[in-house]
Amino acid sequence: MSDIFGKVWGTMLAFILLFFAPFTMVTLSNEMVARRTIMNEMQSFIDEVIDTRAVTDKQLEDLYLGISGLGPICDVEVNRYVRVVDPDPINQGKIYTTYVYSENNKEYNQGDKVQLRVHAIGDTSAAKMLRPIIGAWIDPIDYTFTARVR
Repeated sequence: MSDIFGKVWGTMLAFILLFFAPFTMVTLSNEMVARRTIMNEMQSFIDEVIDTRAVTDKQLEDLYLGISGLGPICDVEVNRYVRVVDPDPINQGKIYTTYVYSENNKEYNQGDKVQLRVHAIGDTSAAKMLRPIIGAWIDPIDYTFTARVR
């Protein structure tokens, strides 16, 4: 009876090592796989847009389905920046290039930029579970990819 504290402590430690440690590793592993897959989906979408110079509804649907099936609830933004070439007022005979945001992002011209941003709405389930248990702070998903159309 004198070692009841040690038995309780040993049982709690065994429970933590047998349950929480593997659970934490599996949860973090699934979270990292989901993040990597989101970045792969984003890169595939960007590659397809810069090759075809267009954003179709099918491309957007494939992107949405690819990202939404991974677990984290994410919002997707596709922006178009139109390339504008202006004469340089300081150096006569020279030009400079700027990019202007455009709301029409269905068709792209050569030299335009496509920007894809995916960000999580709220915390992921892994972040919600691991923060109170072990104090792990996982940064929210917020990725932005930009590419120039060929």
